Amino acid sequence: EFLAIFRETIRDQKERLTEARERREEVIRERTEEWVVRSQRRGRWFDASAEAKKNFVYGADVDYALEKIEKQCRRLETLESFYNEQKTIFKGGGFESGIRL
Repeated sequence: EFLAIFRETIRDQKERLTEARERREEVIRERTEEWVVRSQRRGRWFDASAEAKKNFVYGADVDYALEKIEKQCRRLETLESFYNEQKTIFKGGGFESGIRL
């Protein structure tokens, strides 16, 4: 039962991570489209440089989200590793696999 709960937790975390990645990409797409509209409306005085576009599209919140996504990805890898170790222990009672309790 412990492994089933643990596996479900990992599945939920994977889903959340996927949703976070999708949302980040959605924000980037929306901002890229908004940048095009803004640059067309504002005319020549508008700073349409590549640096300005990067700052607008990949602002602090997008960078922050990426940082959290990467952290969650590492955490999930750790959980999966721990889950696999526990699965091995519970599967063989710890003795068949060479692991001593």
